[in-house]
Amino acid sequence: MVSAAMFVLVHVSFLLGIGIIVIVAWKSPPSQIRTAFLVVLGVMIVWNIGTLLEMDFQIVTGSTNMMFINTCYIGICLMPIAILYLGKAIMQPNWRPKPIHALFLIIPLASVVVVFTNPLHHLFFVNFSLYSSDAVYGAYYYFHSLFSYGCIIAGIVMMIIASLRNFGIFSKQSLLVITGIIITLVPNMLYSFGVGDLPFSISTVAFTFTILCFAVAFLKYRFVTTLPISLRQVVNLISDGYLLVDGRLRILTYNRALLHLFPEPVNITPEMKLSEFIDNYFLDITNEDFQEMQARAVKEHGTVTAEGQILGDSYVSVEVTPVMRNNAHIGSIMLLKDITQSKLLIEATQAASQAKSEFLSHMSHEIRTPLNAIIGMISIGMNSDDIDKKNYCLERADSASRHLLILVNDVLDMSKIEADKLELSHSEFDFKSMMTDIINVASVRAEEKRHSFVVDLSKDIPTHLVSDELRLSQVITNLLSNAIKFTPEKGTVILKAEKTGEDGEGVCLRVEVADTGIGISKEQQARLFTSFTQADAGIAKKYGGTGLGLAISKRIIELMGGDIWVESEPGKGAKFIFTVKVKQLADKPHAEQAGNTTLDFDDSGDTKRKISARHQYDFREYTLLVAEDIDINREIISAVLGETGVSVDMAENGIIAVSMFKERPEKYDLILMDVNMPEMDGYAATREIRALDSEHAGNIPIIAMTANVFKEDIEKSLDSGMNDHTGKPIDTDAFLRKLNKYLTNTKH
Repeated sequence: MVSAAMFVLVHVSFLLGIGIIVIVAWKSPPSQIRTAFLVVLGVMIVWNIGTLLEMDFQIVTGSTNMMFINTCYIGICLMPIAILYLGKAIMQPNWRPKPIHALFLIIPLASVVVVFTNPLHHLFFVNFSLYSSDAVYGAYYYFHSLFSYGCIIAGIVMMIIASLRNFGIFSKQSLLVITGIIITLVPNMLYSFGVGDLPFSISTVAFTFTILCFAVAFLKYRFVTTLPISLRQVVNLISDGYLLVDGRLRILTYNRALLHLFPEPVNITPEMKLSEFIDNYFLDITNEDFQEMQARAVKEHGTVTAEGQILGDSYVSVEVTPVMRNNAHIGSIMLLKDITQSKLLIEATQAASQAKSEFLSHMSHEIRTPLNAIIGMISIGMNSDDIDKKNYCLERADSASRHLLILVNDVLDMSKIEADKLELSHSEFDFKSMMTDIINVASVRAEEKRHSFVVDLSKDIPTHLVSDELRLSQVITNLLSNAIKFTPEKGTVILKAEKTGEDGEGVCLRVEVADTGIGISKEQQARLFTSFTQADAGIAKKYGGTGLGLAISKRIIELMGGDIWVESEPGKGAKFIFTVKVKQLADKPHAEQAGNTTLDFDDSGDTKRKISARHQYDFREYTLLVAEDIDINREIISAVLGETGVSVDMAENGIIAVSMFKERPEKYDLILMDVNMPEMDGYAATREIRALDSEHAGNIPIIAMTANVFKEDIEKSLDSGMNDHTGKPIDTDAFLRKLNKYLTNTKH
């Protein structure tokens, strides 16, 4: 009969098992170990349920029900496979069962069928005793036992291997699970092989202690939630290449990351010498280098680092750390970290830094040269009483100051290009008038070098276009300036412009600047449009220049939807060509169509033919209000306007300008408004004037006159209510043309 103690233990075991299943399923994250652990617990519960039902039935009826005993065998037959599954999951947490592994269930399921049909064939047992080990077994029983114990032993061995690989909390987890399995396994084996007179149900009593071991493993040592990790797994998790060598420099182990460092398969054979690996895969580190690093590492009791290049043109940092035991060197750990990108970035940064350092050094020379000319010529002129000499000095100072302004503008433009903030400002302009201004300036430079300056403007180019006149003019001026600068005296410079196409959106212009200068090689052409560079380092020293003009021109042309390129050979001159697309407006009548014009300069420098002369303006019937807070700027504007005969009233800030206009608004025909002024700036002053209750206040032209010349500055001026914008330093010709445009449209 069943003892009271056994009855209690079996029921306690059942309740503990159910509780652990619920806790594990609820609190632990999904994993292969969690699944295997739940399978083992579930099979144990099935085994336990059979025993529990048989005991309860026997207490009630006093007889044995074989149906419940057979139910126990469902758990008995499936338990070995469950333990094998758990052992595999503990040893290899990343392992995933495949469909083929289901074949392992064939024998356990067949055993269950044989047990339930045993009365028909007696293959499993001939007779069965519940209360002792005195039983007679059939042939299939021994086959089943060999298979089952083989699976159980294999599972336990896997768990032991995992425990030996791991340390601390991880090994305690596995050992507790192994102990729990053995507690149930041993009584079962003793019963099965008839060792001692043990009742069959003693195995189910052992479940209580097995479940207690499982509970401690899970609750105290976080089994399932803290997965066992082998040293091999840790090594493979390292993102850097890893090599472990012994004292004789043989490779013991390595990780997957090492293989990914190389472009071709890495073949590391058992006990391969490190020297062979280094010779095969390193380009600039030898075995002697490694041995020297290892000797230093042992001597310093630390890590020694070096850099090297490996196959695939990759760079790695190599860290060598000695492995010591009882102060004896027994091996070394070698870590290889891919530093290709960081090394290339450092090299690129250093190259860029060097290029900019050279550029700044060159810019210092370029800026100081015109400054020296300006300061020197002004000093000479001030100390001379000869009026011709004074005029000569002023002309040279004027030329140097214009050159300095070009340098400053180039640097500012380049900074906007690098910040990707260079933008175009489209407006209507007269193409032929723009070209005339460009040619007038270029002709003076060509005259100085006695060049033949040929201008060919196609007659079919529309006069009135819409684009960024300033930027288009800047590109053409830059190309002409380079052509004149790099062409020896008495050479030829040719400027051509033609229309190459037309559609509903506008016309395509092709502009070409050719010269008979020094020419450019193919190698030099490759870096010609790069920032902070010139075709050759010697060019900067001989001819000057910042090396920015062509890079800026290229970006401007690209923003205009065009392209720019060069055709040249050394010693045969150069031809710079660009195309742009501009919008077309209906042409207004004009007095003269463009054609082919040739300017030749003789040895004396006298011009045989001029394209145009400065227009003389007569503004004696007009009065201007000029708001400007700086004394010297007021002097300059007074001098520039003095030749026109215009009347000028000066205001030192925005408040005074608004007050003067309020008193006599009808007196003024145009207002020149500085932007940055104390008390009230030009924007606020303009808004106050426009807000006055006067028709004249709303119609009077107001032109910003400021050193703020970027696109956003111009837009800000227009948004405040101004009509137009002119930049400082003042371009006298352009400034007077702009005044003439607004004053001639003013009605008194």
